[in-house]
Amino acid sequence: MRIRLSLVIPAVVAVSLLAACAANRPGDAAPSASKGVLDLSRRDIEKNGAVSLDGEWEFHWRRLLSPAELSGKSVAPSCYAKVPGNWSGCGLGDAISCRGYGTYRLTVKMGDNRGLFALKVDDISHAYRLWINGVDVISGGTVADSGDKMVYRNVPRVGVFRAEGESLEIVIQASNFDDVICGIARSIRIGTVSQIIRARDAGVAFNLFLFGSLLVMGLYHLSFYVMRRKDPSAFYFGAFCLIIAARTLLTEERFLYELVPRLTWNAGLRLEFLTLLAAFTFVLFIRSLYRAEFSGRVLAVFGYASVAYGGAVIVLPLWYSIRILPYYQAAMTVAGIYVIVTLAMAVYRKREGADLIIAGFIFLFAAVINDILHSHLVIQTAYLVPFGIFIFIFLQSFVLARRFSKSFSSVEELSEKLKKYADHLEEMVDERTRELAEEKEKLRIRHEIMENDLKMARSIQQQLMPERSPTGYIHALYRPMDLVGGDYYDFIRFRDSEKIGIFISDVSGHGVPAALIASMVKSLILRAGDHRNDPARMLAYLNKSLLGHTGGNFITAFYGIYDPEVRKIVYANAGHHPPYVVTVGDVSQLDRGKSVPLAILDGETLLERNKGYVNVEEFIEQNSRIILYTDGLIETVNIGDTKKVFQDLVAAVFRDLHSLAHREFIDTLYASLVDFRGAENFEDDVCVVCVDITR
Repeated sequence: MRIRLSLVIPAVVAVSLLAACAANRPGDAAPSASKGVLDLSRRDIEKNGAVSLDGEWEFHWRRLLSPAELSGKSVAPSCYAKVPGNWSGCGLGDAISCRGYGTYRLTVKMGDNRGLFALKVDDISHAYRLWINGVDVISGGTVADSGDKMVYRNVPRVGVFRAEGESLEIVIQASNFDDVICGIARSIRIGTVSQIIRARDAGVAFNLFLFGSLLVMGLYHLSFYVMRRKDPSAFYFGAFCLIIAARTLLTEERFLYELVPRLTWNAGLRLEFLTLLAAFTFVLFIRSLYRAEFSGRVLAVFGYASVAYGGAVIVLPLWYSIRILPYYQAAMTVAGIYVIVTLAMAVYRKREGADLIIAGFIFLFAAVINDILHSHLVIQTAYLVPFGIFIFIFLQSFVLARRFSKSFSSVEELSEKLKKYADHLEEMVDERTRELAEEKEKLRIRHEIMENDLKMARSIQQQLMPERSPTGYIHALYRPMDLVGGDYYDFIRFRDSEKIGIFISDVSGHGVPAALIASMVKSLILRAGDHRNDPARMLAYLNKSLLGHTGGNFITAFYGIYDPEVRKIVYANAGHHPPYVVTVGDVSQLDRGKSVPLAILDGETLLERNKGYVNVEEFIEQNSRIILYTDGLIETVNIGDTKKVFQDLVAAVFRDLHSLAHREFIDTLYASLVDFRGAENFEDDVCVVCVDITR
């Protein structure tokens, strides 16, 4: 049944209104700060949830005051600044501007709230430093009294502190010499550690979900364009999805700064501005669908504006790039209104799919307007364009489904006509047969696209693995059973140390689901921070992060830190097969401290059952060899006799190959495995890491 526009648009508008209401609801009516004091003494934070430190904060313009200079002294503030908001609006008129620096202070009455707490900072100017009761808790960049001394680094951070007294004194030094948004632009949330971490992780997970969805959809459309270049709409829409996917990593949680620690704030902000050029690719997409309704002159004007904006962002100093941003956003708004007019004309002319496309675009356009207002502090919501894109793609799927349905209906109709006229019109049968062949070819092309997607997924997964060995004494091999697999290994280097972290894991199951979980493990290791210095802490962190997010799968993992200076390895084991240690004439295993695989039990249950992850320390004999592996190696069975398992003779093979160099050892070991199997098709992924102990 045809979905009518009159039903779709009200539904979309209703969803938009509900989302707006949800984003701006007052919640539990938390208190607001007044004259630099916030009273939370009557609020049980652990019971009622985290609270925003919004309201009036003391603000000392052009003074970078330390907690010692403020604590217990009567230092009159320059004004009381609204949080969230620009400090330029605190009532000093022309005496204050966005370019400068200052100090915020807020006294929080905690009442009976005691113990470990955390707060999350999303956006404080371009550089800041935050103290709680004189303790340095969080910093972003380097605060300074001039632009040449200041280092920009404003990314969302979480700080943990202990509340012991009846009140907290929060002091924030902040400086900004580029942006038109200055001060504490977003709410600072305070709550228990679990509340804040849970909220942070939920935000990161949602952003990564949107990133993955948009990335897959973008790659899908680009691959479709490669297969059928006559339709440029697939290329434009694929490029649009990829650009917005990149934008999800640059806004909100700004996860790209975690993936690329050396990315400067200046470069990251320019990239964020350049992602707005996705608007032009979307205009090209609409133009390619409805050329008769979309004016070529309007396209040219917006194209020139986009090129000028992109060039200015790349060439001009950041200060000027920020100032031209509102003009391009205004141009985007005008272009969006014109797109709505174009789609309305297409609906009036009954163009196929126009009703659903205009419904999805109205939702997307509302998200664009929200993002513009949100970025200028007019409203306090969130960046919703990626979510709007997701809804638009969802409605696009209905358009595709309707096209597929019509194709299948056409095939059925043709079949009926063939039966009806088979005895009378042989030429009609031939004509219909040709049409059926065309439909079959289309299905074949779609099948090839799916195969190309899997090959692309394999290429992406291979990029997750280390490109090369981190040292001369380590070599590795990975052979997935399918195009993609669930085995994963990685090496971690430590600054100013020859130590090397060696990680190997095996996700239960096979194929794409296992590969997706393996990519989650890679992402978590990149964000592990100091956890990487301690194997047991690392596994506990991974277990907590993965629990409940693997769809019932579990992960065995082994993480060890090897120190070649003293030939010592410190390791922890989460249900993984113990590595072998091969010496001259002897084969043993690092089998101490083995615990439960990841993503099965939470940390408290592990401790209650005496199964917590622990560190084990071993010194390795010189001229030995450590072999890390997944079960695909030892559980390989002989094709001719399934009772023969490679594990039964793996120790003998290790002894025979001990004299070989690590690279030749790995290659010969794999050749022995293939010979034992009787073929190179395995029933599981095979991953082996060889570490030579030479010193």
